[in-house]
Amino acid sequence: MIDLAQPRTRSVILDLFADASAAAPGDMALARRYAQACTNAGDDRHAVMAWRNILAIDPDDAQAWAKAAAYLWLTGRAAEALDAAQRAVALEPGNANYLGVLGYALHVAGEDDAADRAYAQAFALDPFDGLAARGIGQAMIRRRAGSDLEAHCLQSFERLGSRGWIVSQYCVSLALLGRTVELHRLLDYDALLRHQTIDVPVGFASLDAFNAALSAEFHALKPVASGEIALDVIRNGLRVKGGPQAAVAAHGRTGAPASAALLDTFAKARSAYEHWVSAGGNTLLMRMQPKSTSLSTDGLITGRQAFVAPHMHGSAWISAVYYVKIPVEAPESGTAGCLEFAPPLHKVDLPDGIWPTRLVRPYPGLLIVFPGYAYHHVHANVATDERIAVSFDVQPNAHEGRAGVSGATCLTGLDQE
Repeated sequence: MIDLAQPRTRSVILDLFADASAAAPGDMALARRYAQACTNAGDDRHAVMAWRNILAIDPDDAQAWAKAAAYLWLTGRAAEALDAAQRAVALEPGNANYLGVLGYALHVAGEDDAADRAYAQAFALDPFDGLAARGIGQAMIRRRAGSDLEAHCLQSFERLGSRGWIVSQYCVSLALLGRTVELHRLLDYDALLRHQTIDVPVGFASLDAFNAALSAEFHALKPVASGEIALDVIRNGLRVKGGPQAAVAAHGRTGAPASAALLDTFAKARSAYEHWVSAGGNTLLMRMQPKSTSLSTDGLITGRQAFVAPHMHGSAWISAVYYVKIPVEAPESGTAGCLEFAPPLHKVDLPDGIWPTRLVRPYPGLLIVFPGYAYHHVHANVATDERIAVSFDVQPNAHEGRAGVSGATCLTGLDQE
């Protein structure tokens, strides 16, 4: 059986589906197979068209409206996404997933009160819906409801498993409740952040030559302007969708040797981090460790005055960043271009000093591994030259829960083995 998600065959298979679907525009079964193939392949642009094709055949297909909504916001069309989500809910008002999609579309559109209501309806129908649970937590953060947020996070961890956003929200609850000691234990950067200057990969004369090859491979992928998604954290920069994974998918390991070598390098760093976790290096991460994972990568290019807004990697267990190119800043530029782990002040006002911070000055060849739940941002680049970085996310596979594992044990019993 051909796996439509495999990158080496994806383009050819999608083209065949597209041709067949165009030749038989009224064939709903074929249209659904094509739409699902685009969805599995992560092809946002074609997924929008594929799900819209289903709607042309059957405008009362609620699932197609919800899927179209998801891919419309991924391609920067927030108003159309909101309309599609509303249509899905109108057709099936009792579907928790569609209500969660509507909640997110409303949030993207800046209508947080309406989003909160949609999330609340979705959560009442299905407390295991991750989108709804996360939206409920965000509403509690806006209300500064620390105790309610803490209880919600404990329940969400038990229901949904090792998602970074749950621990991030739990950290906010601790900050709101003034529980500094527990918060600092969860954000012990000395232990949690692993830095290394990578070795020169085999086949390259120097680290400079390796990074130059990586840069060339990324630029060949035709980076797109950031901001396609309303909530994109990259501001005024470029996104290399798929990063090294996309380069290897497009050209193979021999055609993209630097990207292939970076993926191998990260695999070794990840293995070392996971070994440290499994050996008891961090109690929470050990208890969060998922049974199976998938890896996603992305490339980021930022020029003068571009920056990365505060965020965490909500779906990730562990994350990482590798620095390909760093411009030389003027001595007086201070924190310009630096990575900083810091409180999510864009979400909630917190007392000074309660949230630990850590400033990292990047340089080419630096790889940093960290928990996905740790909030961070990148200060604006003030140099004229571009800055290139690669992000990595190790994500639990979909629907993997932690049955029988208490959220209270994992998040509050950190000193107990």
